[in-house]
Amino acid sequence: MRFWLSGPRILHGLVRPGISLGREDFKRMRKPATISPAGMLGIFKHDTDGAIFLGVPDQNGENEHLANVKPVAAFAFSSADAAMTAREGAIVRLAKHLNTDGLLVGVSVGQVVSAIRAEASALGLEARFIRVTIDAPETNARQPSRVLGWILLMAALGLIIAAMWHG
Repeated sequence: MRFWLSGPRILHGLVRPGISLGREDFKRMRKPATISPAGMLGIFKHDTDGAIFLGVPDQNGENEHLANVKPVAAFAFSSADAAMTAREGAIVRLAKHLNTDGLLVGVSVGQVVSAIRAEASALGLEARFIRVTIDAPETNARQPSRVLGWILLMAALGLIIAAMWHG
C-alpha cells in the first residue's frame, strides 16, 4: 500500500505536487557484493595492431607479461573464478575473432564489453564496470577559432535583445 501526500494545487489547478511513499521506500538498500582484487578482468589493447587481450591477474599463462599493451577497461567480480568464467564465456562468444595467440582481432572494445556483460548476466554474476579510456581518433579537421565563437555568441545575444525589445 502506498500513501500519497499531496501539496496545494498550482498553476490554476493544473498541477498538484506531491510524494508517494510505500513500504519499499523504507527498506534497507541491499548490501553490495564484495569485490576481490583477484577477481579483476582487464581489457587490454595492443598498441601496434589493435588486438585485444582479456586478462585476469596471475591467470594468463604465456600472455601474462605482454609488451606494448595498455588497459582500456576493467570489470570487477567477486572472485577470480567468476572472472575466469566470464572471460572464457566472452571468448566463446567472440570465437570468430580469436587468433592463435589468444588475442581478439577485428573486434571493437565495445563489442568485447558487451560480450562480457552478456556472459556475466547469463551466468548470474555481478560484474561492475570500472573504467574506460577513450582514444579519440586523430583528425586533421580544423577547429573554429575562439574569435569566431565570440562573434557568434554576441550575434545571438544581439538577436535575443532585439527580439525582446520589439516584443
